[in-house]
Amino acid sequence: MKRYELEGIVYDSRSEAAISALLMRYIQRWNPEEGRTLHVYDGSTSVDFMVEDTLIEWHPFSKYESKTNYELRKKALIEKSPLFFDKNLIILAKLSEFYNLIIRKFCNPIPSYEDIQKNFQFFTRKTRKI
Repeated sequence: MKRYELEGIVYDSRSEAAISALLMRYIQRWNPEEGRTLHVYDGSTSVDFMVEDTLIEWHPFSKYESKTNYELRKKALIEKSPLFFDKNLIILAKLSEFYNLIIRKFCNPIPSYEDIQKNFQFFTRKTRKI
């Protein structure tokens, strides 16, 4: 698995690092804490991010995997989890979904989509492979 670093934190991809940086920048009460709000693992499954009672999985899809199949598998694991079963799961594959489902829900005031795009590109470029 490739590993990437942004501001001293290790991620699985450049885009995951950028999403984390956007969460930190725009959601005042969110900070990346390994095992608590970032890469949260319950012993059998994990999620990329947790914001309040919302589990966020950042998972851009390839032609070999559909979002529907991944979502069904992930939801089944979440429902069996003693840590996650009562949380809301959101699986994101596109930056527009991140904006509409996360930024618009947790941010006040809501930044423009253009601002999110610009900062996503900035943080993606800033992330380095380790």
